[in-house]
This record gives sequence, C-alpha cells and structure tokens, in this order.
Amino acid sequence: MPPVGRDHGGAYEWGATFQLADLAGYWEYLIHHAHRHTDEIGLPLVDKFVSFDITDDLDPETGKTIAALHQRRYDTDPDLTELVSNINQYEGSAAPGPHAA
Repeated sequence: MPPVGRDHGGAYEWGATFQLADLAGYWEYLIHHAHRHTDEIGLPLVDKFVSFDITDDLDPETGKTIAALHQRRYDTDPDLTELVSNINQYEGSAAPGPHAA
C-alpha cells in the first residue's frame, strides 16, 4: 500500500507517494480503474494539486517519456482532462487545459 497521509509542515494538507519499477508499470498505474475512480471522487474536492514525477533513471529523455504518458492519458480520457482542467491550481507533467505550460 502506498504511503498516503497528511503533509506536516508543508504547503499541502495531504500527500501520497508511489514507487513503480518501470515506465510500463507507470502507464498501468495511470490507466488503472482504481486510479481513475480516485480521480473522479477526489479531483472535484481539490483546489490545489501538484504531481511530481521523480526517477533515478539517468536517461535525459525519461522526462519527455513521462510527459508523453500523461499526455496520452489526457488525450484518451476527455472527462479526466475536464476534471483536471477544473482544478483551481494544477502543476504536473503535460498539464491539460488552462494549466498547460
């Protein structure tokens, strides 16, 4: 089970971390029905959301690959794109809608 809990002393109320073995596993996590269900329930309750993708992979293209996975997820799920776009403040890889860099 991933660590999920309150952020003590930080800028946020809650935080979660997930450790995955590789990018194939990351994609499976991104599109898993439980993750999507959590988005449906949780994102409408969130005013400020930040997603960090941290890796120990030294390949300089890894960041682009991660952003492409997020973009693929948004491109294939317009309802998710709308949910994220409706958050007041969002930062993360391939942020959609009004949060795009």
